[in-house]
Amino acid sequence: MGGELELVIQQERSADFPGHLVLRLAGHATPSNHALLVDAFHHAIESIKVFTGADGGVILNLADLSTASSSSVGAMLTLSRDLRKMGRPLALAEVSTVFNQVLDLLRLQEAFTIFDTEADAHAGLAKIL
Repeated sequence: MGGELELVIQQERSADFPGHLVLRLAGHATPSNHALLVDAFHHAIESIKVFTGADGGVILNLADLSTASSSSVGAMLTLSRDLRKMGRPLALAEVSTVFNQVLDLLRLQEAFTIFDTEADAHAGLAKIL
C-alpha cells in the first residue's frame, strides 16, 4: 500500500454550538479511499440524528484537504441532500485552494454554503437555523 494516498477524517461535536458536528478532512480524497469518506458521512448522519431537539448541522472543515476527486464532491453533495431531508444544513469551512478549484471546475460553488473560517460556519449555521 505504499503508493496509496491517505485521507484522515476527525469528527467532533462543538462545545459552543450543541448540535453542530464538525468533520475535519485532511490529506487526499481520492477514488481509492472513497468508501472511507462515505462511511464517515454515514456516521455523521447517524450522529446528527441523536442531536434531536438541538438545532445544528454539519460543518466540513477542508483546510487540510490536499486532493479532492469528483467522487468526493459527489459524496459531499449526497451528504448535503441527506441532511436537508432531515432539516439540517451542511456548511463548508476553510475550503482549500485545491477544493475551490474543483468546485469551480465542476461549477458547484453555489451548491454549497461556504464560510472562510470554522467559527464563521458555526455562526452562519446558527443564523440559518
